[in-house]
Amino acid sequence: MRRTVCALVVVSVAQALALSPAAMAGSLSSPTSLVGGGGAQPAGGAASAAVPSCAKPGMPLCMNDPTTFTNADRMTQCQGEVREYVDRSMAYLQCLSNEHQNASHELSQNVDRFNCRLSGNRTCG
Repeated sequence: MRRTVCALVVVSVAQALALSPAAMAGSLSSPTSLVGGGGAQPAGGAASAAVPSCAKPGMPLCMNDPTTFTNADRMTQCQGEVREYVDRSMAYLQCLSNEHQNASHELSQNVDRFNCRLSGNRTCG
């Protein structure tokens, strides 16, 4: 029996985030669609939608309050809130970067594992 060689295409994070979980499951988890076959999706092949652990901070409400900029005390208070917002936003961006690195690593491991199994090796991780 002739084995079909498979090449996986890795999409960018922006492209992956734009896909719905159903589209991701259909395009990435079905080996039969990757090797040119058809048919049913293998058991356990559905992609699970990961819930990011990074919480996006909300903008301080004082920034949109016109009375904030008419009173020195309110401006000073809002300035403190904006500083906290900037700090939380920087932590949020770092969290997203960490999530991206973890997802990229997991994707790479899974692609390697798939390709290993596709080559007929039974001792893949």
